[in-house]
Amino acid sequence: MTTAMNDKGYALALVSPRVTKRTEYPLADVTYNAEKGNKFRFGKVEIVGNTKTIDRVIRRSIDVSDGRTYTSTGLKKSKANLTRSGYFKDVKISTKPSDIPQEMDVKVEVQEGPTGTLSGGLGFSSVDSIFGVVQLSENNLLGRGWKASLNAQVGTRRAVFSLDFRDPYFLDSDFSLLLNAYNTDTEYTDFDRKATGGKIGFGYSFTRNTSGSMSFRLDKEEITDAGNAVSPILQEEFDKGKQNVRSVIFHLGRNTTDRHIDPSRGTVQSATVEYAGDFLGGDVDFVKYFLNKKAYFPVYGQTVLSGNLLWGHVVSTEGGTVSLFERFFLGGPYTIRGFEARTISPVDPNTNERIGGNKELVMNVELLFPLFGELGFKGVLFFDMGNTWGQDEWPWEMNPWNGPSFRYGAGFGLRWYSPMGPLRFEWGWNLNPEPVEDKLVMEFTIGTAF
Repeated sequence: MTTAMNDKGYALALVSPRVTKRTEYPLADVTYNAEKGNKFRFGKVEIVGNTKTIDRVIRRSIDVSDGRTYTSTGLKKSKANLTRSGYFKDVKISTKPSDIPQEMDVKVEVQEGPTGTLSGGLGFSSVDSIFGVVQLSENNLLGRGWKASLNAQVGTRRAVFSLDFRDPYFLDSDFSLLLNAYNTDTEYTDFDRKATGGKIGFGYSFTRNTSGSMSFRLDKEEITDAGNAVSPILQEEFDKGKQNVRSVIFHLGRNTTDRHIDPSRGTVQSATVEYAGDFLGGDVDFVKYFLNKKAYFPVYGQTVLSGNLLWGHVVSTEGGTVSLFERFFLGGPYTIRGFEARTISPVDPNTNERIGGNKELVMNVELLFPLFGELGFKGVLFFDMGNTWGQDEWPWEMNPWNGPSFRYGAGFGLRWYSPMGPLRFEWGWNLNPEPVEDKLVMEFTIGTAF
C-alpha cells in the first residue's frame, strides 16, 4: 500500500495498521491509517563516481528524471537497470528533500567495474578437439556503452576468427547498430568447409525489455574437401563450389532476466525469421524459422533452476533441397550433451552419412548451485532431449517401435566464471545409445550452455 502511494508521488506517505480484537468471535478488525502528505516530483538527479562511463549512458538507463512525478518503483528499476548493465561494481541510489518545496533530489552513486578482458587458454571439446583461444573484449568502449570483441580460436578441427561491434543506442537513439565479420575453416567427419562473411543490422528498443532487429547476412562458403563422402547429397554440395549466401533476418525478443551473464530469475523469449532468395543476389534460397524460450527460477540462495526450449524449421523457397550448411545437426555442448557434436541428424539411407535435418527441437533443464562462491565455481546437473527430422517428418508422426523420436542425455558438470568467460567442464551420458555411439562424452568449452 505504501509503494502504491509512493508511485503516485506521495514520497513521504505513511501507512500504519490498527488492530482491534473482537470479544464475541476469535477475529480481529484491521484498519489502515494512511497519511499521504504532499505530492512530490523529482528534482535534481546527481550522478557521482562515474570516472569512465559518461553521464548520458547512465541517465538513459534510469527511470527517473528532473520534473517527473516521484515513484519508488522507478528508483528500484533504475538500480536494477544499472546493475544489469555490468558496467559497475556497486550501485546506490538515495533521495533527500530538495530546497525547492515538494521536490525530491536523487543521488546516483556508482563504482566503476572492469568491463574489458584480454584472455587466452587451451582446451578440449568434441567440437574442436584440442584448441587454443584468445579473446579481447570491451563491454563499455570509451565509456559510451559500446560493445566490441575480437576472437581467435584455433584447433585441430576448426579455426575461427571474428570481430563484433554493437552500439545499443546508435546516435543516442532507441536504435542499435550491429556489425560482425568472421572467417572459419572447419573439418567435419565427411568434408571440410570454409566460410567468410559478416552481418550488418539495426535494432529498435520498444521497451527496456523488448526489442526487434533487422540484419543482412553476406556469406561466401564452400566445401573444400569432400573426403570419402559418397552420399549424392554431399557430392552435390561439393560440386557447387563457392556459394554466396545473401539473407535478411528479422528478430523479435524480450528479456526480463536480472543479469545478462549467469541470470538467476526472469525469462528470455525470441522469434527469428531468416529469408534468402535470388532477388537478394545469392546462390541459395531458404526460409528459416526459430522460436526460443529460456526461463530462470531461483530455488534457494544462489541455486537456480533453468530451462530452454528451441524449435527450428528450414524450407526451400523454390521447393528444392535446402543447402547442407543451413540444415540442423544436434549433439555437443550447446545442444544435447552426451553426444558428439553434429551426430544427431537424419542420414542418407543408402550411405548412412549424416545429411542434416529440416526441423530441430531441443529441450534443456539445468540445476546450477554454488560450490566455492567467492572463487566463482558452480556445479550443474542437467537433462537434455531433442532430435532433428527431415522435411516430410514430424516429431508426433514418428513410430516409437521403429526407434526413439527423441534422443536423451543427462549428466553433471563444473563451471568457473573466469575473467575470459564461463568455463564449462561437463560429463554427459547418452541415455539411449545406438551401437556405434559412446555412452559417455566429456566436454570442456567456453561460453554459456544456452
